[in-house]
Amino acid sequence: MEALGEFHFVAGGSAMQAMPTVTDVRHVNLLALIDHFGSIQALANVLDRSHSQISQLKTRSAHSTSSKPRAIGDDLARWIELRCNLPRGWMDMPHDGRPVPSAAAMEIANSFYDLDAQAQAAVRAILERLQAVKR
Repeated sequence: MEALGEFHFVAGGSAMQAMPTVTDVRHVNLLALIDHFGSIQALANVLDRSHSQISQLKTRSAHSTSSKPRAIGDDLARWIELRCNLPRGWMDMPHDGRPVPSAAAMEIANSFYDLDAQAQAAVRAILERLQAVKR
């Protein structure tokens, strides 16, 4: 398979759009978090990182020693999730423009997943009844 720009050419010569890399997905998610918190500084405060570090990640500025664009590695991705009360792996998944979940929503979701299977089934049944009433 030959890569050219944002397309990959596969056997037979047909083109298909390239899948985004985890680096690309993390960058998009970082931009969403900056928007969610309102500014680079606000996110930097939540993450206990400098404005400069978050800004360099946002702009993908070249690293001073390697000249490679700055990217969010595994450890930083997990740190961001922890500090923003997001589920593990959230930074690695595309969210297609969906808003960043609030801390309260994540607390509710985490509480649900802490329940045993029987309790989860009971909660689902209640939610289904509420949705039926709403219609």
